[in-house]
Amino acid sequence: MIAHGRVVNPVASVVHTLLMGEGACTVIVDHVIDGSASLVFSVDDRTIIGEALRYIISWPAWLISHDD
Repeated sequence: MIAHGRVVNPVASVVHTLLMGEGACTVIVDHVIDGSASLVFSVDDRTIIGEALRYIISWPAWLISHDD
């Protein structure tokens, strides 16, 4: 696990003007655990999760685990 966050849109097709492929969700990063981990989709100048705190990013659905 590299971060905690919230799914904002489970079927987002466009994030920050970038067309996302099928299976990508829009999430907001609330807490970073491993700040050096690479973002799957870079956004603006952000390339690592540590730069994405409180930022809306696209993340593959298969990499999201949900707490019950």
